Amino acid sequence: MKKIAFFDTKPYDRTYFDKYGKNYEITYFEEKLNHHTAKITEGFDGVCAFVNSNINKMAIERMHERGVQILAMRCAGFSNVDIAAAAGKLAVVRVPAYSPHAVAEHALALLLALNRRIYRAYIRTRDFNFNINGLTGIDLYGKTAGIIGTGKIGRTFIDLCRGLGMKVIGYDPFLSVKAAHSLSNTIDIVDALKDLYPCCDYISIHVPVMDDTKGMIDAEAIAQMKDGVVFLNFARDLLVKEEAMAAALESGKVHRYVSDFANPVSANMKNAIILPHLAASTAESEDNCAVMAVRELMNYLEAGNIVNSVNFPRTDLGPIRGTGRISIFHKNIPNMIGQITAILYENGINIENMTDKSRGEYAYGLIDVDCEFSADLADKIRAIDGVSRVRLIEAKNFCKKF
Repeated sequence: MKKIAFFDTKPYDRTYFDKYGKNYEITYFEEKLNHHTAKITEGFDGVCAFVNSNINKMAIERMHERGVQILAMRCAGFSNVDIAAAAGKLAVVRVPAYSPHAVAEHALALLLALNRRIYRAYIRTRDFNFNINGLTGIDLYGKTAGIIGTGKIGRTFIDLCRGLGMKVIGYDPFLSVKAAHSLSNTIDIVDALKDLYPCCDYISIHVPVMDDTKGMIDAEAIAQMKDGVVFLNFARDLLVKEEAMAAALESGKVHRYVSDFANPVSANMKNAIILPHLAASTAESEDNCAVMAVRELMNYLEAGNIVNSVNFPRTDLGPIRGTGRISIFHKNIPNMIGQITAILYENGINIENMTDKSRGEYAYGLIDVDCEFSADLADKIRAIDGVSRVRLIEAKNFCKKF
């Protein structure tokens, strides 16, 4: 039975992962994964971690040295993982889009609560103060919402805004032609943020943290926004220059800031509602997360398939055909496939099916064979200069269901 080390465990994690991870021996640790706790991954085939962990180069190297084959992030974001360090060492997978409705509904809930001053009215009523002075809200109907990032969460939030009768302007630098065409019938799509900022009463950001998005909401961006704008951040705190946002809140340039990422800076902001990363915390989302994370682990550990990886392209041969499968991490250099297949030929092994995909300096290959292979085959392939990891997977070990 494959062994999984599960870090940063909360009680609800056990509930859902015990439900779907019955084919694995899961050891739960309350500690977050970092370069210190990575030392205890000896003997584990896979590791499951959360967005709060600091998975730096040393943590990656220590897991690799201890034989860990895959790191499964039970979240959509991966900015806390040193992806470059993981290249050629272990697969890093994630669970994208496991909670689009939960996050979008949470964003709408906070927008409505803010707009109608629900939190202030609640506090007054608890104090037996039934005065409604200062509690006048604003209609969302007819207002303009700007959505930065039109992936699954962004699109779900767009639908909710349109359902309230809001005009929606969308921006996404990675938007495909097909997606742009489908959205253009319902919202206005702009090619630059400078065309979105000054037009919107409310702006909600839904993009991942990358080198070109980190700190994108800075003083210059805020200056282009409409006076009194409300800004919602349910993506990542690193997208916003929080010192600039705090200054804008103080001056009134930004009327309110809503963020789902509490930290020492944001928690003390004036005119801000800051929550502790609650957006995806619904029973349905936790269930989806467990299903998807276990599926990623199962696909890789039992069949070598990599589906939702952040350091390798999708490499999926489906169920194993033939007697077994060989998985290989190798450098993306000429004649690697030729050398590998030559070894198979020398050992009388016929190839049933194969694929090899690359990203950057490294590639990942899967080869299905139709005859038995010996344990020393992995050593022969591993001896090729540029090969960093080889695994022999027997077809009988593949579990189609969990």
